[in-house]
Amino acid sequence: MLRSWVVSIVSQDYSSFAGFTAAMGDYLSSR
Repeated sequence: MLRSWVVSIVSQDYSSFAGFTAAMGDYLSSR
C-alpha cells in the first residue's frame, strides 16, 4: 500500500519535472 503510494508520488513528480524541463528548453531556445 505505502509502496504504491510512494511510486505514484515519485512518478507524478518526475512527469511534472520533465514537463518543466521541456518548457524551460523551449523558452531558452526561443530567446
